[in-house]
Amino acid sequence: MPRGEGDTHATMVSGEAVPPPVQNRLLAAVPPAEFAVVARSLEPVQLGLRQVLFLPGEPIEAVYFPVSGLVSAFTDTFQGGHGLAVEVAAIGRDGMLGLGLLPDANCLPFRALCQIPGAAYRAPLPAFCELADSLPGFRSLLWRYTQFAFGRLAHVSACNLLHPVERRCARRLLDVHDQVGERSFRLTHEFLAEMLGARRSTVTAAVRRLADRGLLEYRWGRMTILDRAGLEAAGCACYRRIRDEYERLLLR
Repeated sequence: MPRGEGDTHATMVSGEAVPPPVQNRLLAAVPPAEFAVVARSLEPVQLGLRQVLFLPGEPIEAVYFPVSGLVSAFTDTFQGGHGLAVEVAAIGRDGMLGLGLLPDANCLPFRALCQIPGAAYRAPLPAFCELADSLPGFRSLLWRYTQFAFGRLAHVSACNLLHPVERRCARRLLDVHDQVGERSFRLTHEFLAEMLGARRSTVTAAVRRLADRGLLEYRWGRMTILDRAGLEAAGCACYRRIRDEYERLLLR
């Protein structure tokens, strides 16, 4: 995506109420004795719609811990001379952005942009690395989150290959609901199609079928979950397996 579609720098908060860092579940899992040290390096920011946080291969300047909203990581592919973006991860209040699989990695292979506007906490990369080096509990948590993120990527890749669009759509909407913490959120069919790696018309038909069953409502680009238990039953088992793995690794 060209830089013109989004600023790569988050907007610093000025006079706005921002949820506390503990509303990010990953930060809430930091050992209490270390949390106060970590919190001193966090600065609140607001993330705008389609704001770009990272570009492939470009140096990482900071990491982000969302407390509301949703950020998606995309890989760009090319087919028939046209670019096609496919979501490989979505991060909200359960996680963070900017952590590589290797400690010394200073760039990511993905493009990350904000899909649902919200608030986050930002830590400059040098301060974050220093914290990870000096705080053993924090470092252990980050490694467990890295393991979870890698496993989720593999699981979602298999799900996207093997399961019908309607079931994948239900799984994805449940995940968004978890990440933003609200039953109603702005999410267009276009964004949802990018998340699923499917055609927009296919996703629109899947959403309509779920809505006809009374599981959700979609109006003017806003999705509202009406029956969460029913939506989970309509989805594949991948949703629960991924959630269980998150709780096993990070909320123990």
